[in-house]
Amino acid sequence: MPNRILQTILLSLFGLTLLFTDKSSEDCLWYIIPTGVLAIASFVFGKLINSYWFAKFHPVLDDYEINWVRKFIPYFTQLDDAKKVKFLTQLAMELKQREFVSMTDKKLPEELKLMALAPAVRLGLDLNNPLAVKYHKIVFYHAAFPSPQYQYLHLSETFHEDGVLIFASDALQSAHVQPDAFFNTALYEWASIFVELNKLKSNFSISDFDSWVYIEKILQTERKRLHDYMGIPELNVPAIFIYIYIMYPKNLLELLPEYYYKLKSILN
Repeated sequence: MPNRILQTILLSLFGLTLLFTDKSSEDCLWYIIPTGVLAIASFVFGKLINSYWFAKFHPVLDDYEINWVRKFIPYFTQLDDAKKVKFLTQLAMELKQREFVSMTDKKLPEELKLMALAPAVRLGLDLNNPLAVKYHKIVFYHAAFPSPQYQYLHLSETFHEDGVLIFASDALQSAHVQPDAFFNTALYEWASIFVELNKLKSNFSISDFDSWVYIEKILQTERKRLHDYMGIPELNVPAIFIYIYIMYPKNLLELLPEYYYKLKSILN
């Protein structure tokens, strides 16, 4: 990102100034103080630097990335042409500004970044949304992982306090190769964030039992099986309804038209 490059340059300049100036003379302060102030300013105004840079030089997806999105992001095809252009433009911006961390010794495939960020763009949780800005870091493990929050193997989680999302890359890849066979953990986590930020839990009035009757029918899986697959004891039911609205809108309209139109008014 531009701010990281500028920070590296200014910190290096400050370090060189400290190393090579004659600190026995007061004249050294004319070099040390300005370079130090500039280095600090690059961190304080990092977001503004990025915003300015990307406003002048708009990032774009290359042909391979665009074709990949068309092929492997099911809900992209549901958008009209204008929304598709907006989606691709914002996705390119997100790729440049989010922080990605791999917990393996292998280079992180660009496709994984697309998988992790596409749901955020679709749900309007991109960096243009002030509420979503805090969710800036995405971490990838190769397979199911334990964490301080859940000390057992699971496929994904979100640390709301730190704005960090964590995914098992193998499960995420499976969900994009076979979207009807595997649960998309990235879409689920971003849907959970959407519920959290917009305080939507009270908007879903049917009971937990009845909710799962519809969820199991649409997703064609059992509640226990989905819990076991995800590796966590409790799933966010409103987030799953958002998941269903994005992935299977026709099924939701047929079975629960009230929820379909409610979510349509919120998400479109």
